Amino acid sequence: MKNEQNYVTLQVADGSTMAAYTSLPEKSTGKLPAIIVVQEAFGVNHHMRKVTDQFAAEGFVAICPEIFHRTAPVGFEGSYSDFASVMPHYQAVTIENLELDLKATYEWLAKQDNVDPDRVFSVGYCLGGKV
Repeated sequence: MKNEQNYVTLQVADGSTMAAYTSLPEKSTGKLPAIIVVQEAFGVNHHMRKVTDQFAAEGFVAICPEIFHRTAPVGFEGSYSDFASVMPHYQAVTIENLELDLKATYEWLAKQDNVDPDRVFSVGYCLGGKV
């Protein structure tokens, strides 16, 4: 897993655990807005970490949960040239599990001292756009 110091482990209501990449603004005071960045079909890869870091640079507490955590190892990064390798993980995603994952992510954010729980947003890319 890349940038391990930026990862947190979230407890999901179904008893599973989910890794999530986090990125914080360099300078911040008070309660900040937060954003949940929902991964693309290839996992929380270099591109998704960069996007998450860009939101932090704009002043958000940013988090990108690994929604393939039930079927893929922590730190899974699918190859852009091999979509077939990500299909089993993509196809295993259910609405019920997504709801649990996003709730766990929101709850983690809401407990952070530097987050305004009334200003938590989300954005998705590829698969995450569908979510």
